[in-house]
Amino acid sequence: MSQDAVVCRGVTVSFTGAANELEKINFTVKPGEYISVVGPSGCGKSTLLRVIAGLLTPTTGEVRVFGRSGPPPERGVGFVFQDPTLFPWRTALQNVALPLEIKGVPKAERLDRAYQALRDVGLADSANLYPAELSGGMKQRVSLARALVEQSPLLLLDEPFAALDALRRERFTYELWRLGHKKGLTLIMVTHSISEAVWIAHRVLVMAEKPGRIIAEIPVDLPEKRDLSLLATPEFAAICGKVRSALANGGCARD
Repeated sequence: MSQDAVVCRGVTVSFTGAANELEKINFTVKPGEYISVVGPSGCGKSTLLRVIAGLLTPTTGEVRVFGRSGPPPERGVGFVFQDPTLFPWRTALQNVALPLEIKGVPKAERLDRAYQALRDVGLADSANLYPAELSGGMKQRVSLARALVEQSPLLLLDEPFAALDALRRERFTYELWRLGHKKGLTLIMVTHSISEAVWIAHRVLVMAEKPGRIIAEIPVDLPEKRDLSLLATPEFAAICGKVRSALANGGCARD
């Protein structure tokens, strides 16, 4: 696919009576590329994801997703929020099937696709459990399965593992990387973790606040096939250092 996955040109977002939330955001994402976005709290990272998804219209500028700029259903975007936001009266399977149900997909097909999405995230055995019966990590994987079930080529993730402990966070980041490559997805992930940002990405976009803007674009020159052993390498540490230095010029993130 030669068409760019995401193109942001001069994207500015202003809210009434406030300084610009985002100002002149420009970047391009190639199909199959993984992008991490880091920056201080309040710099507009989540706002940027919502603009890309079509959930928020920029004040000025343009966003195109695989050449399209229409409303969310036309963009081919899956979105994983920090909060899983599952309906407590629906099973994991029913929660995952919900987007297909809204679109009118026949019941047998949507349940089959929802079950396959749960299998992809390792939760096939939990399909009939309710959210109250799931751990925090399991709920987030259900949320990921729900984003995958529509088979969108672009996946946006807003701090999806923020509530997890360090070991689970590393494991789920690896699983996300593996699953995305298996399905040929394009990923844009917001995170406060420098190590997480570097490990999963081909490039890291560093943002500063007041107004939110991109102050650095750092390539991640690591092997395409990755495992968690990379976390202990000098090459990995050097790239993390570059991200940390860039943040020091425009804000700070926690690792």
